[in-house]
Amino acid sequence: MIVVVAILVGLVATVLGATWLYGRLRGPARPEADVWAEHHGLELTSASRPWVTAYLRTGRDLRQIGAFGGLIVAVSIHAATGLDLHVSGLVWLLIGYLIGGLWAELAMTRVPSGAQRMASLVPRRLADYLPRRLRVAQVVLPAMAAVLGRVCVRALRATSHDEARLAAQAHAAGSSVALQPHSAHQLLQSGAVAAATIAPLIMVAVWLAQRYIVARPQPSLDPGLVAADDVLRTASVYLLSASGLAAVSLLIAGQFGYLTTVTGWFWLDVSRLGAAVSLIGALMIFHRWRHGPSRTLRTVGGGPDLTRVSDEGPSSSATFDGWLPAGATATMMATADPVDVRREAEAWTVRRRPVVLAVALVVLVALAGWGLRTWGVVNPAVTVSASFGSPGTVGVNHWQATVAVYNEAATSMTIEWIDAEPISAMSGWLDGSPPPLPQVIGVTAAPPSAPHAATSPDGRDRALPVEVPGGTTATLNVELALSDCDSSASVAPIQLVVHYRSRIGRASETRAPNGSQQLGQCVAPLPTGAQPADVTVAESEVRAAFTTAYDPSAVDRIDLIDDRRGVAEATAQAEAGPYAAEVASTSGTVDEVSFDRPDHAWVRYQLTDIGGVRVGEARLIDGHWKVARSTVCADLALAQAICAPLPG
Repeated sequence: MIVVVAILVGLVATVLGATWLYGRLRGPARPEADVWAEHHGLELTSASRPWVTAYLRTGRDLRQIGAFGGLIVAVSIHAATGLDLHVSGLVWLLIGYLIGGLWAELAMTRVPSGAQRMASLVPRRLADYLPRRLRVAQVVLPAMAAVLGRVCVRALRATSHDEARLAAQAHAAGSSVALQPHSAHQLLQSGAVAAATIAPLIMVAVWLAQRYIVARPQPSLDPGLVAADDVLRTASVYLLSASGLAAVSLLIAGQFGYLTTVTGWFWLDVSRLGAAVSLIGALMIFHRWRHGPSRTLRTVGGGPDLTRVSDEGPSSSATFDGWLPAGATATMMATADPVDVRREAEAWTVRRRPVVLAVALVVLVALAGWGLRTWGVVNPAVTVSASFGSPGTVGVNHWQATVAVYNEAATSMTIEWIDAEPISAMSGWLDGSPPPLPQVIGVTAAPPSAPHAATSPDGRDRALPVEVPGGTTATLNVELALSDCDSSASVAPIQLVVHYRSRIGRASETRAPNGSQQLGQCVAPLPTGAQPADVTVAESEVRAAFTTAYDPSAVDRIDLIDDRRGVAEATAQAEAGPYAAEVASTSGTVDEVSFDRPDHAWVRYQLTDIGGVRVGEARLIDGHWKVARSTVCADLALAQAICAPLPG
């Protein structure tokens, strides 16, 4: 811990030192307002400089807080409610940046205080502040996102249907359990739908905000203030457009990313290209247009078609100071006092302090998300861990797993069921058939006498549903099995999924991060046929013969082999070979015995130190069951000991 703190302190000191040194070498920086005005071709006046300076400082702070807050709010909402729109964090960052820019615009007041009001009658339209290409892009890109959302959903559904069809065909052809379509496709479909919905909403919000900014009152005071006001409106409109278009482009890039999971070379190439173009486009749009143009489209300060009018009189007369289009008329309201330009110019500043409020709002949302997550009424904080037992310890094609579900929340939640799902939808499909997928056939509590035990519809006793109080851990034993396996195919790698319900009834699921398991190969059924007269006695004798023949301490073990020729020599070779220690300690355990005729049996057994699950034979010789020579010699070959061939 001390080392970590020291490293962090060193990094902070390095960054601060580098920043200080860069500032010293660079020299005194120009005022931000001057740099901004030069970029936009604006000449600052004594009246407009303080206003522009306050606007830039407030806007920068609010955009930074908004960008950081966008990430915090998204994480907090997901933590508190469990809702996940499957949208990139960059999109939330840009949305927060956009909100911060809009807030900065709204925080500036343009309505002078006092009894007398003055306003410019020059008509203002969005086209005066935003070029046609950006206005068109604000319509085209969200429409493209909506269309892509539909394409993604249809393509992903088609892929899922293809996988299900292949699985059904393989199952009908005699394969084992058919693999279900991978749940990731449903997640991707949800992401595509969310992107297709969010993109138009973003641009509608941007368009409404732009219309509002353009339509805000523009008091007619000092020409420098009017010019600065037009440039700032332009900058705000551009900022909203750039942030919104960049966010929509990122959503489109995500939709193309979803399409990379669709089978077919055409989709793969097109989606990769589309994702790259959309991502680069988002970066270029944001970098190029977020600061606005070097020159505004709107002619500020009047023009040849505008007439400057001013009529000052007593309190009963109209007073107006502004630009009136040629041939237009204006009806003015009565005012009380003459204009104090200095007082009114001072009113063009930030009347409120939104930075503190913005920080407080972000902190409040973060605390609310943390509090709801900790309490867990809607979305409990659940941690799942799992461990698998050794294959074969439960039975043939059976596996045992232990799942620990820790409810970190302060309130209780209910575990409803546990599923097994494949880690990868295409794993094991190289031969065109799906790998066998184990299914959960039983869940018991540890200890077995846990409350809330219930009988499932399939007749098995289960410990579910089980209520887990806040701050406690429920430990469950999960039994998995393959109902059928016709060959020694590799079992689909699986992970365990715990389905639970919160206190208010919201269903959710959590995957065990360490619950993934490669279970190896499934075991094909043993041959069966005509049975001995007394199956129970015959099976007992077969088990005893195998157990003794594979017992290193048994002195008569070789007598239980149907043909002993060359076995003693091969055994001696194994005991003197490189695996001597394993040979001396290896024993056998019988899992299954199957008779295919009265005098012959197939045996599935395990070797403790060498071979894992094996299949051998036993024969009835002179009324006694004995292990087949071929079985013993095959096991000795694992220790590099070869039985001599039989003559003839």
